[in-house]
Amino acid sequence: MTTSPGETGSFHPREGAPDAQDALEGAVAAPLPSVSAEPEPSSVEEGDETFAERLALLESKVAAAAVERQFDDAKDIDGGNQRRSSLLPTILLPDAGADRRGGVLQLPQSTFSLLITESTPCSAPSILGLVTAGLSMTCLILALIYSLSMGNQMNPLGLPVDVSPIVRGAQFLGILIGVLMEDEIPQGLELIAISTQSSFLLNDKSTVYKRVLFSSTLRLIVGYLFLTGLFVNVVQTSDVLTCFFDVLALQFVESIDDVAFNLGMRGFFGSSISRATRERHSLQAAGDRGIASSSWVNRFVRGVYYVNAAILLSGVIVISVKQHQGDYRCQTLTVSFDEVAWEDANIKHPRRDESSEPMLLIYPYFSGTYREEGTFNGYPRYREMNKNSGAPYDSSTVGAEFVYCKEINSWVFRHERIRTSLFEEKENECSWLARSPETEDFDLKSLEGKWSVWTGNVEDTHISFECNECWDFSNCNYHGRCVEKQCVCLPAKLGDGCEVLSLEGSADQFKKVYNRPVYMKHNLSGLPGSSESPEKWLAFLLGNNTGAGDKDLLPGNYSMVLSYSGSRWYGSIMGQEVLSKFYGDAASQYHGFWARAFKRQNALIISDTTNDGSPVSSDFYLQEERGDEEGGGAYGMLVPLADFVGSGLFVCVSENDCR
Repeated sequence: MTTSPGETGSFHPREGAPDAQDALEGAVAAPLPSVSAEPEPSSVEEGDETFAERLALLESKVAAAAVERQFDDAKDIDGGNQRRSSLLPTILLPDAGADRRGGVLQLPQSTFSLLITESTPCSAPSILGLVTAGLSMTCLILALIYSLSMGNQMNPLGLPVDVSPIVRGAQFLGILIGVLMEDEIPQGLELIAISTQSSFLLNDKSTVYKRVLFSSTLRLIVGYLFLTGLFVNVVQTSDVLTCFFDVLALQFVESIDDVAFNLGMRGFFGSSISRATRERHSLQAAGDRGIASSSWVNRFVRGVYYVNAAILLSGVIVISVKQHQGDYRCQTLTVSFDEVAWEDANIKHPRRDESSEPMLLIYPYFSGTYREEGTFNGYPRYREMNKNSGAPYDSSTVGAEFVYCKEINSWVFRHERIRTSLFEEKENECSWLARSPETEDFDLKSLEGKWSVWTGNVEDTHISFECNECWDFSNCNYHGRCVEKQCVCLPAKLGDGCEVLSLEGSADQFKKVYNRPVYMKHNLSGLPGSSESPEKWLAFLLGNNTGAGDKDLLPGNYSMVLSYSGSRWYGSIMGQEVLSKFYGDAASQYHGFWARAFKRQNALIISDTTNDGSPVSSDFYLQEERGDEEGGGAYGMLVPLADFVGSGLFVCVSENDCR
């Protein structure tokens, strides 16, 4: 700026970044002396000297303002986050047509930045950067390994079989929050994208291009480990609070580098690290390669950011659909009831004008295979299957079921023909015969343990559940093939897992109930001895027709049948008529409860409770003094048939029969 003689000149500061005019702020621009037509020589010399001094002052301030402007423009780029970062390392790059004014890129407060600014790999700041990166990666890897160890062959990720809509919403929010909080991937991608068109130099002109790539790669590794762990942990949760706690825990582990950097600035790790975290560095692009367009970099980083979010959310959607379809839950269960009896169960007969009849209900009669069939109250429904084939019962036999009862927030066991009261208003909620503790779990298998059972009163019992599906032949005890998750046993092998002993001939050549073989001895007559001489029972079972008593109690030419009833082996006397039904079509639909196995089949000897596939090694008892089903207890008085507990009653004829 110049002034003509006689004018008064001054500089006025403007708002915005400082420039040459700003450099003159605070410096008083006094008016130049007026010039007359004929100036005195002494006055002119004095004015020229004053003007030269002011011009020199102006040039020095303009130079200082140019340097200061570079750093102020850097603050404009990153906004408010940079107001507190005046001591952060920066990358200074020439403009070269870039959108970033002044070519300045601010590095974040992170120990990853120390891996760029430190020239000595063995220096304390560099070691701190490596240690914090390694600590974050180690913690994230351990968390991921633990989460993946929760799975199995059917469910590799260990996912819940299904979750409620509230938990499903929390899972989606957890993914969104985690992606928003994750900052290592955007920062790493930004530096790598810029470095593809720029070669960085430190103030001392040393090349740091490789350091930028190394630091950014570590950032990406930590970032994607975080996103992977985030996805696995979120989809594994089955309650809302756990979902959000997992997100926060993983975010804390990922941000260890930021915490360590702030501690270093405060001097917690020594003076050298404190100086390194406070020192300002300038990195410049070498040569005329220029800098990548910030608009291109932003589009690239945003694209990857959106892709990451889309992949994680799509994964949650796919898992939600599979959970709803039942892909992660066992759809065929083997259920085992502890022995509890209800002596006066109310049985409704649809064919008898809905009249009721008291019957002895021994809960283990309902042990066996249950298969998922549809849903009830939004939860899977499991129906009782045929005790022999594992297929659904026909219309002549109605199976029991396990369903979820929202009235009591519990899983319940029930049967449509068994009522807990003759009066509907006094009926148990959802007509439950057994109920689990309160739960919102969709996985019935996980509820093995203590249940409440109805026997006219509420009693405690134990119900166990075992998945009845296979993945390879090892699940079939190497005695069968796995076909569509079900074991197809080799000849002469029985059981859901082909675990029952083999017999001579194929499985089609002998009868079976409750997936166990039926043992028979035919053409017997006479009466066994009393309980005072149990050795006569052994002779009776072996076919020696000795004994005394009222022969009218026994049919002529009867058979002794040893069969399983869900928890015990029954030794029953059957005449030809009953035996023909046992051999006939009724056998294919056999059910211990509806067949009244204990009374109608004249069970005389009874084993201990057992789940074994063979009666060998089980102790047996002579059943005596049993009253009617309405009284006298479930089994009456049981008299041991062997002298020693655990010695059993039956033995194998040959080893091949008991493999």
